[in-house]
Amino acid sequence: MRGVLALLRGLITTLVLHVGAAHAVAVGDAAPTPRIEREDATAFDWTALSGKVVLVDFWASWCGPCRHSFPALDALQKQHAAAGFVVLGVNVDEQRPDAARFLREVPVGFSIAYDVGGIAPGAFGVKAMPSSYLVGRDGRVRAVHLGFKNSDVGRLEAEIREALAEGAE
Repeated sequence: MRGVLALLRGLITTLVLHVGAAHAVAVGDAAPTPRIEREDATAFDWTALSGKVVLVDFWASWCGPCRHSFPALDALQKQHAAAGFVVLGVNVDEQRPDAARFLREVPVGFSIAYDVGGIAPGAFGVKAMPSSYLVGRDGRVRAVHLGFKNSDVGRLEAEIREALAEGAE
């Protein structure tokens, strides 16, 4: 029964993602700042990221590739944090305990926020799990990554380095 529920949840989330994807954020667009929450249910303050290079990564507990992307994203943040790079993982699970279980199994040091009512994936136009949006210091989307393969890390790191070099003081 639990497997069926997880499958249904995944199908519903996929449907929501495809409906919201009609207005996908593109490279050069200003990054949206939809309402998302911290673990304590307080609103996430997007202005705290101002002037940083940010990878906004949408993920879910049922997402197989997310299990592989998380360690890579965590390593990238550790490597480039001093230069002003941060990862923000935005969870889209309907039930926070599902996300908590995932995070116990795949712990990371980057910030985790939670989608509130399916707004954030629609605001970004998320088309796949995971989906990542690299946002430059100017608040504009510099790159969009759909899905994750280990071979993506080199390209992502090059994009991060380029974004960090641009506008660095």
